[in-house]
Amino acid sequence: MESSTLTLGGLVYDLDPGTVITTLKDTMERTALSGGGFVDLDVVGEDFASVFVSPGTSIYFTTNDVSESTHVDLSPTETIDWELGFYGL
Repeated sequence: MESSTLTLGGLVYDLDPGTVITTLKDTMERTALSGGGFVDLDVVGEDFASVFVSPGTSIYFTTNDVSESTHVDLSPTETIDWELGFYGL
């Protein structure tokens, strides 16, 4: 399974796994070349996001292979620390 993100002007969007990256790249390129406009994104945890793309916008796509076997067992103390944001402090 793959996980894709889009970084647009410094903001990071976790894209829905069903997003066709090549189509989204083409859409964003055409929008920027035409002078700018809004592009709708399917994002994880939300229905969609609408972002403004212009010729000067920095756009970065990343795709990572997310293996189902990357589960890490934590002790009860580590789990609480992790959930509270104290892990590693």
